[in-house]
Amino acid sequence: MRNTKPPKGDWEAGVATLCDGLRLMLSTFRDEPDSNEPNSNETTDALYISSTEFAKMFSLSQSHVRRMLRNGVIKGSQVGSGWKIPRSEVERFSADLRGRSVEHG
Repeated sequence: MRNTKPPKGDWEAGVATLCDGLRLMLSTFRDEPDSNEPNSNETTDALYISSTEFAKMFSLSQSHVRRMLRNGVIKGSQVGSGWKIPRSEVERFSADLRGRSVEHG
């Protein structure tokens, strides 16, 4: 059987590369964000609004917004006892309202 072990210098370089890769992978799982990376909550907040904010934006009651979410009139995700609505859905709903007011105006 032939020895397939790489020369010592190549092996050390391979181990160093592997360690660098593991460090990078583990850094994505740590609790504290990297100072250069955006906070995941900030990113989520930029992409979603709460059902309460949605209700205020469109002068609707919170119960009406929750009913619209449950019935699929607007898309959202239930998070605990609240709802998160994608900003893209806010834009779609707003465009639908503008379209309706032009048709009926």
